[in-house]
Amino acid sequence: MTHLHFDLISGIAGDMTVAALIDLGVPFDYIRRELDKLPLHGFAVAVERAECGHALTGLRFLVDLHHHDHDHHHDHDHAHHDHDHDHDHDHDHDHHHHNAWREIRAMLEAAPLSDRARRIAIDIFARIADAEGRVHGIAPDDVHFHEVGAVDSIVDIVATAVAVDYLNPTRITASPVPLGRGFTRSQHGRIPLPAPATLLILQGAPIVGTGLPFELVTPTGAGILAALVQSWEDLPSMHLERVGHGAGTRMLPDRPNLVRALLGAAPDAHTHLTPSRDLVLEANIDDMTGELAAWVAERLMERGALDVWWTPIVMKKGRPAQQLAALCEPERRDTLIETILAESTTLGVRVLPVARFKARRVFRHLDTEHGTLHVKIGLLGPRIANVAPEFEDARRLALQHDLPLKVILQAAMRAAAERFPLGATLHEPDLT
Repeated sequence: MTHLHFDLISGIAGDMTVAALIDLGVPFDYIRRELDKLPLHGFAVAVERAECGHALTGLRFLVDLHHHDHDHHHDHDHAHHDHDHDHDHDHDHDHHHHNAWREIRAMLEAAPLSDRARRIAIDIFARIADAEGRVHGIAPDDVHFHEVGAVDSIVDIVATAVAVDYLNPTRITASPVPLGRGFTRSQHGRIPLPAPATLLILQGAPIVGTGLPFELVTPTGAGILAALVQSWEDLPSMHLERVGHGAGTRMLPDRPNLVRALLGAAPDAHTHLTPSRDLVLEANIDDMTGELAAWVAERLMERGALDVWWTPIVMKKGRPAQQLAALCEPERRDTLIETILAESTTLGVRVLPVARFKARRVFRHLDTEHGTLHVKIGLLGPRIANVAPEFEDARRLALQHDLPLKVILQAAMRAAAERFPLGATLHEPDLT
């Protein structure tokens, strides 16, 4: 059981989170390659060691927007480098690309990321758009991000999602969230800190006032916490394996400006199996078309279901019908029940608790004669129990080379059998 904990010494922003996870051991090249799958241009990413104040250093994650005038974009009241406040609700800016949430969401849905990375990225962004929409009194779909701010946010959020997917933790926790006071400038004028959207996103989280006159938590940082954190603990019990330090940009008077990411094994992780407590949501439906059924399943996956399936059944009066089932984590329950009631024709949903046991999973790059793809490796202890090529990668290579998908899959299995033979021990030099 892998446990990821965010120690929020001086708050959190998107760039700090990415840096902490890279410093923890997620390969920077892997994140860069995944970001290359986005249809975004005019940016480059880099990492550097940076001073955090109080004689400490951390890693800094930089997004260089080389085709834009960056000067108007620095907001010196920000303690961190997220440009979340440059949200643009002015519809005269329609010549900007990808800056409304509906456009960003469509881009993320189409990008060839892993399902879990995509789901995390959409979840984080949706929480920010929803809060900004409530603050400004507009529909979340219409929330606009400045072109430059949009690129920055997309890169930080997708990089975070990709890094968390790579680490594949069973449990994610964070310490209580420190917040600053005062005011910051946004394109709408002076707004109070914590920013209104940040507070809305953090509903349900324990917050701590620091008295510092800086923005310690950006909306992106808040969105990351809200989407990922399962419980709030000051410092959890674990067998600590690794620590990553992500640097913020401003020097703070009373503390170093960094977020720490701690990775370890849960204290009871002597078994090779990872237990998880999940739910199955069920509904029997006898009056719905197949088209609507497929639509409902898609919506449920988008909103965080782990799996969705349909089973043919026979209901009362001999009616052929379908049973809808969705597997989900407990915190997704209400969202998914509401989705089923809103999108399908049923009026009731059953909820069954299930215990699920999972083999540990890691992703590796695999070179084949047709190109590179990811493989998912299932581990029992250090031994390889299963290897499966990532379907979206195989699909991309099949289209790219105009080859049958099974040719790509066969080449991948051949290469996997050589490099990751079943039953062999997987050597993990620092998870890279």
